Amino acid sequence: MGKYAIPRTISLLAAALYNMIKQIFAANMVACPITMVAQVAEVIIRTAAFPASA
Repeated sequence: MGKYAIPRTISLLAAALYNMIKQIFAANMVACPITMVAQVAEVIIRTAAFPASA
């Protein structure tokens, strides 16, 4: 059992690291469209509030 302790620890650390990185990228994929929608809404509101003088 002792000879498997180090490989098992390394595999558990690798799996934990993989899960953390996966969650970071998944959060970025969700946050990016939300940020883009918020920026578009800001431009629409600014354009409506302060129309360009002709």
